[in-house]
Amino acid sequence: MAEWKPLPERAHPDVRRLVTEMRRAKEAAELSFSALAAATAYSRSSWERCLNGTQLPPRQAVEALAAHTGADGPRLLALWELAEHAWSGRGRTAPPTTPS
Repeated sequence: MAEWKPLPERAHPDVRRLVTEMRRAKEAAELSFSALAAATAYSRSSWERCLNGTQLPPRQAVEALAAHTGADGPRLLALWELAEHAWSGRGRTAPPTTPS
């Protein structure tokens, strides 16, 4: 299988963990992007964006990857929850304010 592109520097650690685990699942199943696209409702280019860290995969894509690779679905979905929280910005805290 081809070597992976480095993940974007700005990628949150939770996003990195999810993408790394998804990459491992794809590699362990020896699936190409084309084969993964043929087995799921997601295009080759969508899988490339998700597995290169430029797009957060939809939850259903994570479920489909787990189903077609034999990966630990509950673990991947737990990682997706954390990554989605980080990606959406809901995990950010407001900067402290000084009393007036």
